[in-house]
Amino acid sequence: MLNLKIKNNWTLSELEQIYNLPFNDLIWKSHKLHREFHDPNKIQISTLMSVKTGGCPEDCKYCSQSIRYETEINIENTLPLKEVITQAKQAKENGASRFCMGAAWRNLNNNNLSKIKEMIVEVKKLGLETCVTLGMLTEEQAIELKKSGLDYYNHNLDTSEEYYKKVVTTRSYKDRPNTNEKNTHESCFPVRFRIYTMFYKAVVLISFPTIPQGKQRWYKNYSWCP
Repeated sequence: MLNLKIKNNWTLSELEQIYNLPFNDLIWKSHKLHREFHDPNKIQISTLMSVKTGGCPEDCKYCSQSIRYETEINIENTLPLKEVITQAKQAKENGASRFCMGAAWRNLNNNNLSKIKEMIVEVKKLGLETCVTLGMLTEEQAIELKKSGLDYYNHNLDTSEEYYKKVVTTRSYKDRPNTNEKNTHESCFPVRFRIYTMFYKAVVLISFPTIPQGKQRWYKNYSWCP
């Protein structure tokens, strides 16, 4: 059913007005909106673990895991399942209810798919929600991950299409929504966006209302990164 309280026809000038509000006014408005839909004193603790660090072939300007830059990140192989489970248990003891596993890949290949599926299965056994961020996926891979018990997929849009080449040149902007579109399959899972840069966040927001109504429920948990 269409939620009439959701505005689906934002203009850039309207979003600019919100974006340029005084900081305390913006905090007040965000708290008011949050309290309308959520328990104001309840938060979810999530833990993120890198299960494969360094060596990514992409050239994202913000990422130290790119093999194209000189950083202090050491290239590691995919961690063994035992180490992942140890970290997941520790996360739960520390109060986390969701455990996210990230890998420095451009895209998930089928050789690694079985390893990731095994991690998801074992983490679910601990009573934790599961989340992964693995780069781009095929629809078949997304379905396989869901069958393993995956709850959420974290996928970066990075910035607007107009600004994209200033942030990443090893892929196109359309490569990212294409993966999100695959994950909106009825048998798949909610996608958690992370969007970088400042003003261009507003430009990206304008594109969200173009998502078909039947699939909008999968596009949620937006995360804005300065």
